[in-house]
Amino acid sequence: MLANLLEIGPPDFTDEDRELARRLVEDVNPEGRERTLRMFGVTDKQFISTCLHDAVSTNMLEKLPLTPYCTDSGDVSWQAPMCQCFVAGQPIGSTNHSWQQVVVSGSGIGHKALLAAGKYLAMTAMNILTDPRLLAEARAEYEDAFKKHPYICPLPPHALPGRPYTLAP
Repeated sequence: MLANLLEIGPPDFTDEDRELARRLVEDVNPEGRERTLRMFGVTDKQFISTCLHDAVSTNMLEKLPLTPYCTDSGDVSWQAPMCQCFVAGQPIGSTNHSWQQVVVSGSGIGHKALLAAGKYLAMTAMNILTDPRLLAEARAEYEDAFKKHPYICPLPPHALPGRPYTLAP
């Protein structure tokens, strides 16, 4: 996926997009911007003074960050090989689920980020479907990791969908 991000490049934001992002986070201080970047694993200090991340950061490969939120991807990654990317779709300094995020979702910023993410995913899927070696490498890496750290479902066996559950059966 990283090769596809580097080949396709980041969303092509306009000056109008940058101005909207600037206005949405004009009251956010540098510490708030740095905290937002760090949340997504970006350690490039150059982005603290900008409002939109308009590059492909590869620094996440240096040390995978522990993100302070959760997604279903943790459980999914125990069931099949997976990869993940973040695409700039909110101003630097705005927090997840904020009003700023709502505003940009319907703007050029949101549209460009969504289209870029779709391209990255489509190209990565095409690579996997057309290159058996790549799929075999992903499967081997997954199986090796699974042997070292087997999946243990956090839910008890008696927990069933649509039924209330307690800790004891």
